[in-house]
Amino acid sequence: MGDLWAFVIAFLISLLLMPLVIKFANKNGIVDKPNGRKIHKKPVPLLGGAAIFIGFIIPFVIFSKIDFKVISIAVASAILVVVGMFDDIYDIKAQKKLVVQILCSTLVVVAGIRVNISEYITDNVYLAFLIDGLISVCWIIGIINAVNLIDGLDGLAGGVSFIASIAFIIILGREGSDYIGYIIALSLAGAILGFLLYNFYPAKVFMGDMGSTFIGLLLAVLSIIALDIPENPASIVAPIIILAVPIFDTGLAILRRIAQRQPLFLADKNHLHHRLIAKGFSQRQAVFIIYSLAVLAALVGVIVDIKQYFYIGAIVIGFLMVLGILINFRSFLRIRKAIEKTYGEIASTGERNMYVK
Repeated sequence: MGDLWAFVIAFLISLLLMPLVIKFANKNGIVDKPNGRKIHKKPVPLLGGAAIFIGFIIPFVIFSKIDFKVISIAVASAILVVVGMFDDIYDIKAQKKLVVQILCSTLVVVAGIRVNISEYITDNVYLAFLIDGLISVCWIIGIINAVNLIDGLDGLAGGVSFIASIAFIIILGREGSDYIGYIIALSLAGAILGFLLYNFYPAKVFMGDMGSTFIGLLLAVLSIIALDIPENPASIVAPIIILAVPIFDTGLAILRRIAQRQPLFLADKNHLHHRLIAKGFSQRQAVFIIYSLAVLAALVGVIVDIKQYFYIGAIVIGFLMVLGILINFRSFLRIRKAIEKTYGEIASTGERNMYVK
């Protein structure tokens, strides 16, 4: 029960720091200005991620036994927060941010936070370590960017991350589970909740890239820590289901950009939340719909893990993959038809002009 103080302390620190962060950001012009791709209509202070980070790191360090893993998580999170702050202010190129994400992911993987799958495939210890390391780094980078990509509406990324954190609290709070993971989940959930009270529509502050990237790192770390393959094979699919909303949205974005032959780092307005807004839903309604999906995913993920329903979890993931492919295929066909129609109209106009001449 005493560990729950990590949640309370994180919440209070984040909540109390947020007004100071808002004042500092406004005073120094560190705001997110509206543009064609963004939905908000007036400048909103950034740096909310700073209060989330401080709210997280203090109880995390206090309640954890300091070792290489804890240090690596703290250092990697701090690096992402600092780089994210500069990105929010100066707009750093995606390739440079990716290099930083690779370095931070590698740091926590070297510290021992990695999947242990390949030992069941090969007897070569070094090859198994290399494969597991690569899988872990790719997974961490993927979740970092997945959380970053859903940060498009007031309260969206924070709320989805909070829901996922609660799911990991339930999984890791059981007897015999990883203690560090439990403290990470408690501290993260508390810090995000303090932020959300200022981030619900209409938002008084945004977390910015400094918040979304470090939160993504921690959720990825939690999903790896939650693995217990020898005792519970379902633990390998449960975290994927818990994080299904950001993973699904990112998967759609990747497939969409490949189909349209666009750069993977190109920003667009076709994410799940953009599509809901385009359908006529308000910001509040769109966020509520995605929250509902996130809660459903979290519940299914927790049940799959606790009840050890590996095959059910695998079926759920397979269904989502097929659904994503079908959605993108339909979108691709609509885009193709629109392009053909446009070219047809241009050609027809050209022919008419030729005859007029």
